[in-house]
Amino acid sequence: MGGTQIVPNQFVVAYGVQLASSWVNMVLYALELVVCLRYFQRSSRPLPHKIGVGAMVLCDTLCTMAINADVFVTFELFVRKASLQTATIPPSVTIFMTYCTASIVQLFLIHLYFVLIRNQLVTAFLGFLVAVHLGFSFAAGIMIFTEWFTAQHLIFTVAAVGAILCGLTDILIAGCLGTKFFNFKLEYRHGSTPSLIRRIFILSLTSGAIVASTTILMITLFVENNIGKSFSSLLSSLEYDNASGPAFDFFFSCQGRVYALTLLVNFLSDSSAKSMKSGKRESDIEFRADASPTRISISGVLKFPPPPLYSPMSVDSLKELPPIPAMARAQGSASFAPALFTAFHSRSTSGPPTGLTFQTVGVTRMISSPVDRSPSLTRANFGVLNR
Repeated sequence: MGGTQIVPNQFVVAYGVQLASSWVNMVLYALELVVCLRYFQRSSRPLPHKIGVGAMVLCDTLCTMAINADVFVTFELFVRKASLQTATIPPSVTIFMTYCTASIVQLFLIHLYFVLIRNQLVTAFLGFLVAVHLGFSFAAGIMIFTEWFTAQHLIFTVAAVGAILCGLTDILIAGCLGTKFFNFKLEYRHGSTPSLIRRIFILSLTSGAIVASTTILMITLFVENNIGKSFSSLLSSLEYDNASGPAFDFFFSCQGRVYALTLLVNFLSDSSAKSMKSGKRESDIEFRADASPTRISISGVLKFPPPPLYSPMSVDSLKELPPIPAMARAQGSASFAPALFTAFHSRSTSGPPTGLTFQTVGVTRMISSPVDRSPSLTRANFGVLNR
């Protein structure tokens, strides 16, 4: 072990932080499983999204197992019952699985950005950043397992580049989505302050702002050269220079679950907003990565024609109408002809009409069911012009 000894007090501090991070990670992982179960209970989920969520849960499961194993191996290393080579396996698996989860979530958020904005150049650039940081991170994970004892400085450099690029990608995605989301004309006329806080929190999750905030914190730890100090100290039996070394390990252990919860909450949550082009109530414009362009109606971003105005009258309601006197029938035809909708029926050469066509503003709706062929009804319906 190099002839030096691990200071017990410093080991207790570092190991306590590592143990606490594993507990927090387990809580977040359990929450992820609950939210994931709710996601799969909803019908009509696209198959690619189901595959992505399944792959993400698989990565987080392996990552959680590696984090828990790392706690056990670290203690075994302290009591001299584990080899140094064994101690490199859990960190390598953690790096692989964490950045796999990060890439899946980032790709979904990039897809959401493309659905909303349709900016191919920015989308391609963000996708390129995802591929680059994933390559650096995978290289760091492989080198930790194979070259830890000969190239620690190079490993930290490669890991730092991958982590910084991943953080930069998170920040850019959160900036692009957050700028668009917060520019929407959100109105909370019917909501209380707790409801407003909840909506802002969900909006921060859906745009990736929360995961970007944790990434900024970890980048700060990178810049201060605190990356991996707890791990390297345990492997090399060196004393800790300061108590902030395990801080990076704490946040990095939970980072994958924060990514996963960001995506799952994005899928399941609605952000209440007012759509100037929507025919629905002022509600629930879905800022979700699984929303298709036809389901998103945002003032100033995507413009869709106003919803059609369909006649509320049906064949059954027409059958229940009583006969109208001749004078009333004439007045009815005169008064309803210039109205919002005018109904026409065509009489075939063989006899009575077979259907009604209601023409609305820009929309024509055919009622294919046969109408009651009684003389009183065919002669007396609102706005019907007999030919």
